[in-house]
Amino acid sequence: MPQQTTEKEETTQRTRGLSKTSRIALVSGIFLVTMIPLFLFYQAQPANQAALSNQLLALQKLAEASKAKSAPIETEIARTAKELKEAKEAFPRIDSAPDILEELLALAKANDIEVTSTSITKTAKTITQGKKKMDFPSLSLKLGVRGQVPKFLNFLLSLDPKFPLYQVTEVKIDIAQTEKEQDKATITIDVVCLRED
Repeated sequence: MPQQTTEKEETTQRTRGLSKTSRIALVSGIFLVTMIPLFLFYQAQPANQAALSNQLLALQKLAEASKAKSAPIETEIARTAKELKEAKEAFPRIDSAPDILEELLALAKANDIEVTSTSITKTAKTITQGKKKMDFPSLSLKLGVRGQVPKFLNFLLSLDPKFPLYQVTEVKIDIAQTEKEQDKATITIDVVCLRED
């Protein structure tokens, strides 16, 4: 600490030895040495600011163009995700066999067909798309029905809106021998279910 004091005293003594004009020239020199770079820096700021503003505008335009390009893509992704969700909801789950059977019974009743027997078996279906083969769980539903042959056909046609992917694998019809008897049929329907992966 005493060393700092001596340095201050030395500086003060050196400046006392200078004339008033020399002191003014020294202070002016120090002022100019510090102020000229500051002035030049300040003078360059508007040009730098204008260049930066132009770069910012260009980046904003680029971001807007990019956003405009991505908006349709994002809309398409959202639409596709919604369609996928709806498709998944349309496909029955393998554990919804009672619900599927209930729908089949309701369709039979709506077509004036009496269901005499039912059986459900869990199976798998392989679906080929190009070279790719995919296995899907499915339910094989076997129905014994009684009614009239045209109503059996109407029943089979009414399956389309209820099940997105099904296959009638077997239909055996026994035509009634007399008018008092009803026709009988055994219908096997395979309903492809949603994969859980």
